[in-house]
Amino acid sequence: MLYNLSMKTIKYISLILLVIVTSIIILGIYKFNYLANQEGYDVDGNVNDDVLLVENLDVNNVDVLEREPSQYTCVGEFCDGSGDGDNVERTVLQIPLIKDGGTIGCGADIFFAPHAIAKTLSPLHESYKLLFDIKAQPEILSDGFRNVVGSYTQLFYNQVTLTDGVAKVYLTGTLYGPGHCSLPELREQISKTALYFDSVNTVVIYLNNNIYDWCEQDESGGEGSCPGEPDYWIDFK
Repeated sequence: MLYNLSMKTIKYISLILLVIVTSIIILGIYKFNYLANQEGYDVDGNVNDDVLLVENLDVNNVDVLEREPSQYTCVGEFCDGSGDGDNVERTVLQIPLIKDGGTIGCGADIFFAPHAIAKTLSPLHESYKLLFDIKAQPEILSDGFRNVVGSYTQLFYNQVTLTDGVAKVYLTGTLYGPGHCSLPELREQISKTALYFDSVNTVVIYLNNNIYDWCEQDESGGEGSCPGEPDYWIDFK
């Protein structure tokens, strides 16, 4: 009896182990074949924590999974069908640059220049990174266009969050720059980087963790609306 009982127990245990091992194998195959390289997962099918914008700043952080603009399969660097190389999946960002001949500041205008980067799930974040990095990459600019943001060498981008259509952009440093003509251009570039996206209808700019007040730039000696009425950096589509 004891022998028979032991053999039955061993059979039951073996059956249970077989079921467990088979389940693990099936789940592993599903994870690798069906989740690998999907949005939010890496090449091994693991959750990709890098797609969330999480920064250790003293601000109201919001984890954002951005999904626009759509991903494109492009040839060459700018997705215009030119250039050699293999087809690769990229994200095309639209970076606002400054050109002459408009009504911004002392007679400038905005031109959105396409730039292709490696596929990303955070195009808004990457757009701001590129906008502030162009000063270190002058080869991106074509003749006749300039990046005013790049001339503000003491101004730095930290992060952006997006909640219910409101993009909050967090900068650090100062707005000490080349002159009064450049300030309206700077404002247009930084605000329109976010407002270009369909999912954004309002942009709020923080400098050193406080909403920036343009009255800090007022030189009217109190004859204008400042400082009685703060002019916060909040722009709308």
